[in-house]
Amino acid sequence: MMKKIKPKYSQKFFSNAFIYRFFMTLDFTFTAFCLILSILYIIGNYQSFQDSSQKLIITIASFSSTFNLLLSVILIIETIFKVFTENHKIKSILRILFLLLTIILCFVCMELSSIISYLSAGIK
Repeated sequence: MMKKIKPKYSQKFFSNAFIYRFFMTLDFTFTAFCLILSILYIIGNYQSFQDSSQKLIITIASFSSTFNLLLSVILIIETIFKVFTENHKIKSILRILFLLLTIILCFVCMELSSIISYLSAGIK
């Protein structure tokens, strides 16, 4: 009988660690994007941006913060599993704290953008 040779960790095409790091980087990027959009909206109020530009900024901020919130929740569940299965517990706990901060920030951004959109629509 031939023995089945299992590929080494470095020989795998996509490893779990690579995918996890990719999504953590994506989460960080979307968090920075939400912060930049919020700052851009605040600056736009003082610089007198057009109403259509402000509505576009709010709409993009709402969708990106919703996506980031869902991604952060999925990543925090995976990171909790990593706390119990891996040796790097401190690093995983720091990632959990970062993801909790991201969830709070995205939830606030999502709620504020939907409130601003509702108020800017006016009474019909």
